[in-house]
Amino acid sequence: MISQEQIRTLVFKAGYAGDYEIHMMPGGGSDRIFYRVQFGNFSLIIMNGTGHGADLRAWTIIGKFLRDIGIAVPQIYYVDYEIPAIVVEDLGKMSPPKIEDYPIIACQLAKLQSDASAHLNLCPLILERPFSYDEFIGEAMYFYNEYLIGIKNVSHRISQHFFSQVGCFAHVLSELPRFFCHRDFQSSNLIIQNGNMRIIDFQSAKYGPLHYDLASLLWDSRVDLDDDVRNNLCHKYIETATSFCLPIEANFVNNLHIAGISRIMQSLGAYSYLANKKGKPEFNNLIPVAESHLLSLIGEFPKLEFLTEYILMER
Repeated sequence: MISQEQIRTLVFKAGYAGDYEIHMMPGGGSDRIFYRVQFGNFSLIIMNGTGHGADLRAWTIIGKFLRDIGIAVPQIYYVDYEIPAIVVEDLGKMSPPKIEDYPIIACQLAKLQSDASAHLNLCPLILERPFSYDEFIGEAMYFYNEYLIGIKNVSHRISQHFFSQVGCFAHVLSELPRFFCHRDFQSSNLIIQNGNMRIIDFQSAKYGPLHYDLASLLWDSRVDLDDDVRNNLCHKYIETATSFCLPIEANFVNNLHIAGISRIMQSLGAYSYLANKKGKPEFNNLIPVAESHLLSLIGEFPKLEFLTEYILMER
């Protein structure tokens, strides 16, 4: 939490003055706190926080990089790393994208990957964050510790078998060509304004495979797409990515499904952690859809079918 005096100073240093009202906004999965500072018909957002998922320095660096190359992200008005807090553009009421918006999002994802990747030399921070084998194993470990052990109470005896199997998939993903990877490309971080996609959170961006962000979009626990819609969006993305000369390998869809497994494991680990250890029970509501998505994908890979019985266990 920040004080009224700190808010007043932040607003002034951002270049604004006058009477205003302060409204706390709903948080998400991170430890950040958001305030809307309302000046009549105009408003600003103040983002404050440290701890889990609250890397404001990365948010600022990556946000400036994306905005400088023409990606639609919030404008940054003022930064104070001592508090720490950032004053940024308010994009207004944030409603999840509608299903009819998803073809736009799939196409603009490919454009984002192409444009940002072409200028990564301007953002060394992302190049210093490769989505490596260890990173993918880390996602599996998060799933194992927070979901399988923490939620399902599965015996530690499956540890060796679990990691030997997921290690094969981590190797596949870590060997794919690397590009700009948003890392949390899901509906809660996207809005559509006037037919264009705007991204509101991006602090976790990495240097990784194209497939991961597409998987995050297609198997988003907040938007349960049916298979036909998902397949059509995948084809739309591939067409657009190809037009931007992004490499689409012959087994792209198979690798996409592997990325989907990794992403969903990470999500289930996060939902379990947030619900059980961070006191955010609303994340329990996302677990059933994520479980359904994971069951669907592991059915294509016999090496992971042993997980089915654990996913189906009562919590």
